[in-house]
Amino acid sequence: MDVYQDQGYSSADSDMSFCDHKQPLSPIFEEDLPKTPENDSLLGNEASMETTDVSPTPTCNSEMVPSFIKVHHVTTPRQIPKIPYIDPLSPYLIDTYNYKKSLEKIYHPKACLENQKDIQPEMRDQLITWLCKVHHQCNYSSDTIFLTVNIIDRFLAQTNITINVFQLLGVSAYLIATKLEEISVPEVTDLLYYTCHTYTYNQLIQMEAIILQKLRFDFNVPTSNYFLEHYCTLQMRQLNCCHDEETPTKLNLFRQVQGIARFILELTITDYNITQHPPSVIAIATLKVAEQWHLSEGNILIHLQPELARLDYKACFEQVQILAKQILTTCTDLEQICLKYMDPIA
Repeated sequence: MDVYQDQGYSSADSDMSFCDHKQPLSPIFEEDLPKTPENDSLLGNEASMETTDVSPTPTCNSEMVPSFIKVHHVTTPRQIPKIPYIDPLSPYLIDTYNYKKSLEKIYHPKACLENQKDIQPEMRDQLITWLCKVHHQCNYSSDTIFLTVNIIDRFLAQTNITINVFQLLGVSAYLIATKLEEISVPEVTDLLYYTCHTYTYNQLIQMEAIILQKLRFDFNVPTSNYFLEHYCTLQMRQLNCCHDEETPTKLNLFRQVQGIARFILELTITDYNITQHPPSVIAIATLKVAEQWHLSEGNILIHLQPELARLDYKACFEQVQILAKQILTTCTDLEQICLKYMDPIA
């Protein structure tokens, strides 16, 4: 204990007694500092700071603290201007669309049943309708079912099959689509259950391998669902740029039109004649039919006029209109369809 005191150290008891008498430090301002030559050199101009060594010597003496601490006065924080949000993907939106549009004709299987002997358009429509029911049971994204239909049609355009493996083709294509689009995929046993165990596990896996080999693992295809979402994104961006009193109303109306369009677009994949049109044409025609069925005042799709003028969608529009009329006239509650298919409010 004495050795520590001789060398300038204090004991634990003395530290505890010092802590008992400590008081919280009050704010130190520049005017409170003692006017000494040292302080003048510290608070002076830059020249004095260059010639004077202002580095404090470490010490435990609290009386030396004010000599080298300079506390600036608290000022009012300056106002930071609001920066508008810029979507980081916006520069790539048009580039992606142009790339997908260039692939549209390559991956569009037109007249896929032309060389099929056993498969008729009505059989295809029944298979796609059944797959849509399975899809809603699994509760997967819309991209999955549209990619499934593309895989089926492309395979039918290349390979002749018999009627006894037609359903196996559909469920195998759906399994491939879920692996590409979903985070979790359905179990093979569950898919076999939906077919009432008509096929075995090995048959489904073998058909999956045949599809992958025939299509060469090439599944980055533009579907009508992609084009519909792209056109809706463009419309929403343009509406958000309009800062007027009617903007919230227009946004709400367009969200309802978008919900109806998604519902009608899902119906179009079950119609073989409609699928003969390019996916982009089907998407824009579906939007026009949805706008018509919504019975909204004014032209909601006014910002899509360049696309409407560029695409020849009139023939497809008439076919989609007939299909929608058959379904929507028997629908008792169109509002529920809007709520099911439209995006929730952010």
